[in-house]
Amino acid sequence: MHKLEGYKDLIGISNGVHNIDNGVSESYGNIYSVSKDYSKVKPNTDTYAIFAEYPFSIVTSEVVGRQINLHISNMKIIDNTYYVRSLSGGMIESIQTSNVADKSCNLEFNILSDKFTYDLALSDDKRTLYITIYYNSLNTVTIGTNDSMDYITLTGNYPLNVITNDMSGILYIEMPGTKKSMDDQYININNSKSIYFVNLFHTSENTYLYMGLENNDEYYIVQDGNSYTIMLPTKDKPFTPPIPQVPDKPVTPVNPENPINDHSKYELVIPNPAGLTVSQIKHEDQYSRLRFAIRLPGDYTSYLNVNSILINSNVIKDVSVFLNSNRETEILVTTSVLQGYEIFADQDYIYINVDNPRAIYKNIVVLDPGHGGPAPGARYFNTNEKSINFKILYEIGKDYFNSNPSQLKVYYTRESDVDVSLANRAAFANAIGADLFVSLHMNANTNTSVYGTEVYYSNNNNKRNKAGLNSETLAKLFVNNLSGSLGTNNRGTRAANYTVVHKNTVPAVLVELGFMSNKNDFAKISDPTFQYKAAKVLYETILQVFELYPTGR
Repeated sequence: MHKLEGYKDLIGISNGVHNIDNGVSESYGNIYSVSKDYSKVKPNTDTYAIFAEYPFSIVTSEVVGRQINLHISNMKIIDNTYYVRSLSGGMIESIQTSNVADKSCNLEFNILSDKFTYDLALSDDKRTLYITIYYNSLNTVTIGTNDSMDYITLTGNYPLNVITNDMSGILYIEMPGTKKSMDDQYININNSKSIYFVNLFHTSENTYLYMGLENNDEYYIVQDGNSYTIMLPTKDKPFTPPIPQVPDKPVTPVNPENPINDHSKYELVIPNPAGLTVSQIKHEDQYSRLRFAIRLPGDYTSYLNVNSILINSNVIKDVSVFLNSNRETEILVTTSVLQGYEIFADQDYIYINVDNPRAIYKNIVVLDPGHGGPAPGARYFNTNEKSINFKILYEIGKDYFNSNPSQLKVYYTRESDVDVSLANRAAFANAIGADLFVSLHMNANTNTSVYGTEVYYSNNNNKRNKAGLNSETLAKLFVNNLSGSLGTNNRGTRAANYTVVHKNTVPAVLVELGFMSNKNDFAKISDPTFQYKAAKVLYETILQVFELYPTGR
């Protein structure tokens, strides 16, 4: 057996302090510097020092997705965005500073990983505020063998985010956002049946492990807390993968607290095999294929074969149950038409409400990454417009837009590199009952000096909806928010007969974020940090629209 261990004494652990109350101060001071503190370096941490002219008084914080937001009372700061990703070993993408009306300021730390904790501390003179962010790290790697299998177990500070891919006798394991806690190593394995080498190495943001395999194309994965085990069964030896035990009684509170008595109200009623709560149930809306997936942690296929799923809707065409590659029980529900869904659970059952999207979701928007497939759009500097549109709006944006369907439900006109007709893109909004339509493009001009952001709408589709919103107002909100937050030139709004806005039936805009033909604009729109920021501003603008013009649902 081989066991690789990290530097245990060097791994930072958060003390859990997220707010500071140093008493109300009558002084109104300035924050004059935010910088990385290299004196407090740990392999799995970033520390930033925030220097002020007077002692800090009250500091509060919150986490929103991959962001830590600090609110500091009685202090002002220069409004700016600092792109710090290039700092060696750092996991902070950017820091945004801004003043607010109540004589206080905000600092927003945008983080590349979603696995982190943090804490706050003050210097002895109270004039320096430290924020330390603690990331996941790979602490041990155990490589072993027994009569029935070879195995490798990876253990981190927190549950590991692991991506596996096997090709040509090598199993590639990527752990995004997992920091270095041990030296890069290459080990020849001589006494195993399947593994003949292991190569462990790190970048500033990720950890990677490659395993050389001999004639083995079958492996199983089991995750238990912070440990992640890959098992490679010995050929011609009996092997039964471990299956999570179903407890006799639920071990966590259920949601809602009271059992649901009337099952007929729900289109799908699934026996709850282990008192699972809604937060323990994963799901994925595969609306482009008229289906959605419900995923339960563990193998409950036998349980659901004995305890039948109740179907109370003619719209549901098929329900299939199987064990997927992540060893989750997947319940795949296929419908005759596109449907929305929401999940409830009590100790005995999981209830799925299935209906038209407008009956399920409060706010619905169609997002349209422009071009696709054989329609590349503009092409400059060896880059196709379609790729930038898709990267910002879907690849990056989906983490924002899909984060809370009860607040905002998003449907994409395309989820891959395909071309969808302009008429079908526009018609999609009406087909699903959307409230808004937003198309993202990049601009181009034969005059390479032209630069900036502009947003198009159509006079043909400019009537106010029940909330009082029309396409022109929507366009103004987008162009002002995007140019203001991203620092691009505001070229205003323009009316045009582009099909996706002209033929639409809901408030609709076409955003031209920047000019690919202009070198300065291209440098921005092709920069990953700018792209993440753009996706965030698009998301926040849509939320703002629904706050200003609520649907009433």
